[in-house]
Amino acid sequence: MATPVESIGFGEEQATAADQSIDIPAVPPLSVATPYLVMLGAMVLAILAADRIIARKTPTTIVTREFKAFQQSFLHVHLCALGAEYLQDSHLFAVLLRHGHSVEDVASLYAASFTVSYLFGVVASYLPGGAAGILGGRRSACMACFILYATAALSVYHDDYGTLLLGRFLYGMGTALMHTVFDAWMRAEHMAQAFPEEWLVQTYQVSVRYTTAAAIGAGLASEVAATYGDLATPFLLSVAVCGLGLSLISRSWKGTYERLNCDCAGLATMGRSISEGIQGILALVNANPSDRSALHLVVVQACFEACIYIALFMWTPTLQASAVEHFGLGTPPPYGIIFAMLMAALMLGSHTFRLMSLSPSYRPSPETVSRTLCIMACAACLFLAIFGTSLHWWGLGAFLVFEFCVGLYYPAIGGLRGKYVPYESQSLVAQLSKSALAILVLSLLLNFSTVNSIMFLACSCLLGAAVFVLYHALQEAPPPSSLPPVMHGEA
Repeated sequence: MATPVESIGFGEEQATAADQSIDIPAVPPLSVATPYLVMLGAMVLAILAADRIIARKTPTTIVTREFKAFQQSFLHVHLCALGAEYLQDSHLFAVLLRHGHSVEDVASLYAASFTVSYLFGVVASYLPGGAAGILGGRRSACMACFILYATAALSVYHDDYGTLLLGRFLYGMGTALMHTVFDAWMRAEHMAQAFPEEWLVQTYQVSVRYTTAAAIGAGLASEVAATYGDLATPFLLSVAVCGLGLSLISRSWKGTYERLNCDCAGLATMGRSISEGIQGILALVNANPSDRSALHLVVVQACFEACIYIALFMWTPTLQASAVEHFGLGTPPPYGIIFAMLMAALMLGSHTFRLMSLSPSYRPSPETVSRTLCIMACAACLFLAIFGTSLHWWGLGAFLVFEFCVGLYYPAIGGLRGKYVPYESQSLVAQLSKSALAILVLSLLLNFSTVNSIMFLACSCLLGAAVFVLYHALQEAPPPSSLPPVMHGEA
């Protein structure tokens, strides 16, 4: 299937190309995809080598056969959920443009998905029982996630903007469930079957390998599906994976109905949580300068994670434009393979942090790692602002560097939270970070500029602000004395 060239025009530099009535195929020929595959192969080998080193340096935990069976039943379903999500992410931007909608309309669809995911997560966190209580239990909530993902995938087969918007709403709800209820079910069943609590760590370690496999496999599968079908075929494959996930849950997962407690006691609990949250925000704002480390950490998280979401939106149009410049008007980039490369870079960053933490001679502090990765990410965004749509391979390299920094960021920011935020206040700080993140992301997406340099310059400014806070506020700041505890409903 061909895509009008005006669909991939992005920025003023592509205006002349957009005036030409030339059709662009949906997928590149094999000769163009080969260099990407070679790069991806090298990254996969690096991940496997790092994983082997980590496995040798990590003590082996002896577990029972029953635990391994339980672990596999969870990981297989979680793998399906990850695959269903990644299969949709790789070609989403290109599919939405294929329907003839402007880049600004696509930005608003991304904003809608993000907004629904944020609001659903916030509301569920304050309700007794959380999202699982709303949907009748953790098992039912996991099944609802697959249903939402499948419905959202089918929506891309309609050109109508309203239908696409509804699909983004459903996808946002599915994302909110995806990142809460699966882990909640696993932890609840782990405790219900009386497995030792320390065995949870092994499940999370194995889950990292499954996540890597799901990300890279979904990227390659989506590219194959688009090659032999069209740009929307990966979404149909996502529907099939959702069906497989539902089948696995119905056959192998246990779960009980958990009724949402909506009586006066439940409402009182919700009201008390909101009240404590407001008190916690006031305490952060009015704290002594030496006790504002948690508030500074909120700024760092919001700035960096806003750039993560903007990069998720920007990589497709930026690399589309540079591919036109580099390969010619008849050749788009291989979206699925590039998506797999970006996810592989993220996993390399995560493995690099793990290797540093296991090193007997060099263990940088979370502050050092955070400052370094923010500087690297800022440099990558500045490069993309200047050369992103003209130097294809260098632009791809900049995105890979940014995703490598993302892989470093999550464990590093976890270390900072553990150091500067008391355990009983981490829920409050997480909610504040998400709220600030929502404001930044929606401000950028709803005021989207088709000149990509402006978007990347905005990201550079946010990352510069994060670097400033890390150097001047968290460098030698002592841990805060205390913050008011906040208790939210479980997922």
